[in-house]
Amino acid sequence: MKQISLYLALSDLLGKTVCSVAEKCYYGNLKTVILTEDEGQQEFINKLLWTYSKKQFIPHGSRLDPLPEKQPIYITDSLSSHDNYDAIIIVNRSLKNVNLELFNKILIVFNGDDESTAQKLLESDLKDFEVKRYIQTQQGKWENLV
Repeated sequence: MKQISLYLALSDLLGKTVCSVAEKCYYGNLKTVILTEDEGQQEFINKLLWTYSKKQFIPHGSRLDPLPEKQPIYITDSLSSHDNYDAIIIVNRSLKNVNLELFNKILIVFNGDDESTAQKLLESDLKDFEVKRYIQTQQGKWENLV
């Protein structure tokens, strides 16, 4: 059974959470796609990845950049059938039309203020997966939800 990691982030730390997860994928040598809910969020995460770390740059590109297949981290609001990635980070969006079976690592980041949407995902779209759930505390630390 495939495992999914579901992160319920504080709304003001959602972007940084996505960057942190993307950074772990990058250093784990996983070719990763970040699937956003819309073009505005795609551009927000793209800009945030440019300034996320003062120590090192996390190579990435977005749908607006040439040669998406060359990007170790690719940000988009739509997937095409020929995409070939090891990992997917899904940000605040429905899983409709996303074939999770194509990915070795599945990470979902949701706004923790909207726990009801995450619960609906667990009860419908994710019922056939082993889901590890984490919630972010007010101090920014992560707690495992059972």
